[in-house]
Amino acid sequence: MGDKISGYPVKTVIHDDDLLDFSNTEDSGVSYDASQKVKVSEFMAYVNSNVSNIYGSDGNINVNRTLTSNGSWTKWIGGDVIVTMNNELDDYAFIVQNTGSVDFGRFGFDQISQSGELSLSNLSGEFLRANDGNLLIGSPTLLAGITLSSEEGINSDDAYYIDNTKILGTNGGIALGVNALSNITSGSLNTAIGSGTLGSSSTAIRNFAGGYNCLGNLTGALQNHNVGIGFSSGISLTSGQQNVFVGSGSAANISVGSGNIMLGYNSGGTTLSTYNSSVAIGNNALVDSSNQLVIGSSSSYIAEAYFGSGIERTTIVPTSLDMRITNITDGETDTAPNFDWVWNGSQGTGTGVGSDHVWKVAPSGSTGTTRNSLVEVLRLKGDGNINVANMQISDSGLVSGDLYMDTAANVLSNGDLVLAVKQ
Repeated sequence: MGDKISGYPVKTVIHDDDLLDFSNTEDSGVSYDASQKVKVSEFMAYVNSNVSNIYGSDGNINVNRTLTSNGSWTKWIGGDVIVTMNNELDDYAFIVQNTGSVDFGRFGFDQISQSGELSLSNLSGEFLRANDGNLLIGSPTLLAGITLSSEEGINSDDAYYIDNTKILGTNGGIALGVNALSNITSGSLNTAIGSGTLGSSSTAIRNFAGGYNCLGNLTGALQNHNVGIGFSSGISLTSGQQNVFVGSGSAANISVGSGNIMLGYNSGGTTLSTYNSSVAIGNNALVDSSNQLVIGSSSSYIAEAYFGSGIERTTIVPTSLDMRITNITDGETDTAPNFDWVWNGSQGTGTGVGSDHVWKVAPSGSTGTTRNSLVEVLRLKGDGNINVANMQISDSGLVSGDLYMDTAANVLSNGDLVLAVKQ
């Protein structure tokens, strides 16, 4: 017969046939009757039969149970915590909820995507979710989230996405923005930043586009080595290469063309047309043909231009400015350039006289630190006449080779002008 176990245990080793004395009748003076007692084995069988619901036969909890900590945390010491799924038709998760049963954290299995899932929320809503290879991040909600995914293994052709838009596209292309590089197929090594940038092109190579819809309609035969920066920069260009467009709306009227440089807000062509090798610099600066340079516009005009060392300097460097036009290459025999340097005055209309060409110099003045004033010495007038101001009428003070007006009465008649050279 097993030992009696009462309210005052007398042993530390318990056997299945030990008797449990819940009433402790021996201590109350009543004779000890083993038949009225319960064996340890009987007690455990009763627990397993009627409260099976605490542990199963294999020692696992098999019904809903609530674990309540004896403080502010619950501790699991040693070993892994493993959740084995009975099927893949239900969700399984560790969930953190507030007192209103609202989820603030979830780590488990999503039966719809058949994937592990991690979800984090705050008072404003869910701000992070990882599920089936996608990572969504947003604040305060996922409406403005970021989704990252890969189409295939890691190599140069991988495609990753932000908000369903490629950020690393075919053959090393990089795109940031909705529909940026969205139609690229055989093109490569493009960089597109902004919604719709290079969005129509399938074969573009080595282009850089930055700004909403920049170079967004390139679809023609030539789509290589273009640079566009600014809102809708180069938006009308369908075919062209080696162009540089900088500024919001720049090159908006260039539909076809190569080798153009357009710098400035709305710089470009006067009408929607083809332009090649033209340069426009300045806000609203517009060219009207190929091979043309335009600096400034009616709204952003240039009134003065300085070349060399800026507006002023204590010592001028360089000491001269040598302006030339293109020469014939050395080695060509007896070849004339046939390339005149033409200086045109501004054109009027009808009876309006064109502008003059005016040449000014700054003669020496009195001792001091103030810049000497400019004075006019030659004017090629818009009506075709020539005016020479401040020319001497004698050779006094001149050096050999200087030009002066000879006013000797014996050589002049009405309307004559005689120029003499100082000997």
